[in-house]
Amino acid sequence: MALPPYISWTGHGSSCGEPPGVFTGATMHLFGLAAHQATMQALVDRFLTPVTGPGIAYTAFVGQSLLTLVDIEKGTTAAEAVGWLPGQECALWIPLIETTLPTFSHPIPKLRLVMWSPYVFISYAIGMVTGREVWGWSKALAAIGFPDLGSATPTFTVDTVVFRELDATKPGADVTLLTVTGDGVLATLSTWPTLKEAAEAIIDQLTGGFLPPGVVNPFAAGAEFPAIALKQFRDSVAPDRACYQAVVNSPVHIKNFGGGGLHGANFDLTIETCASHPIAHRFLGLPQPAGSSVDVPIEWAAWVKFDFDAVPGSVIASTT
Repeated sequence: MALPPYISWTGHGSSCGEPPGVFTGATMHLFGLAAHQATMQALVDRFLTPVTGPGIAYTAFVGQSLLTLVDIEKGTTAAEAVGWLPGQECALWIPLIETTLPTFSHPIPKLRLVMWSPYVFISYAIGMVTGREVWGWSKALAAIGFPDLGSATPTFTVDTVVFRELDATKPGADVTLLTVTGDGVLATLSTWPTLKEAAEAIIDQLTGGFLPPGVVNPFAAGAEFPAIALKQFRDSVAPDRACYQAVVNSPVHIKNFGGGGLHGANFDLTIETCASHPIAHRFLGLPQPAGSSVDVPIEWAAWVKFDFDAVPGSVIASTT
C-alpha cells in the first residue's frame, strides 16, 4: 500500500523539516567514558530488544561509551526552502554489534557496528522535532555551552530541565546536567588528514582496538555514520500503547572532512544527580550517587571538523 503524502506545515509555523538535513561547519568534540557492559546491555534490552524480536540482536561488546558535543554553524533542509539556523547538540552513545540472525535464504549471520544514543540534547526546536518525528531520536531541548578555543580550562555545559525526584508534587528545574572540564587548551592542529584515518583512530580508542570477527570499520567502505534509533509514538486512544514502533537506521553522511585529532588536555565529566536522567547509575553503571553530583574521569578526548547530511533512513524491525 502506497503511503499518503505528508501534509507539510512549512509556511505555517512548521517545526518539522523534510530530510535530508544539511549541516555545514560542524566541530565535534568526543569524550570516551568507561561504562559497564551489563548496564548498557540492560538499556538495550529495555528499549531495543522488545522491538527487534528474535531475528536481530544488539550486544554491548566493550566497556566504554562516548559523549559527543557538536557545534554547527548552519543547519537547514535541502528539500524545502526555509532558511538556516546554528545549533548545538550533545549525545551519549553506546557502541553495539548488530547481529542479523541466519535464515533459510541467508544462512550466514550478518554483523555490523552501530551506535545508539539513549540521551540526546539539542539547542533548537526544529532539530528536536524533526529528529523525533523522522528518525525517532528521543531528543530534549537544552542550552549547550562551548568554551573559547584559547581557554586554559575549557568547559562544556549542558543545561536542561530535570526532576530531582519522580514525584508529582515536586517541581522540575533547569540545571546544568553535564559539565566537561579540561586542564589545558583545546587542540586545533589536525593530525588526522582524512575521514578514514579519523574514524580508524576513534574506533580504536572506543573499542580498545578490538572488533569481533566479521565486524569491519563502517567507514572502510564509505562515509556513513551507522546510527540507529527507536522510533515510537503513543496511541491517541490508548496512550500506554504505541501506534507506531520501530528500530530504524538513522544514517549520517559525512562530507568535507576538515581534520581532527586527539586533545592533549585531561578532562573530567560532572553529572548532576537526578531521577529523570540517571546517567551515572543506569548508563555508565556507577554506584547510585549519594550526593548532588558525581565526577567521572574521561579516558580520552578528540575533535573533528566536517559537514554532514542527515539522510532518510530505513526500518530495521517494527512491531506495528
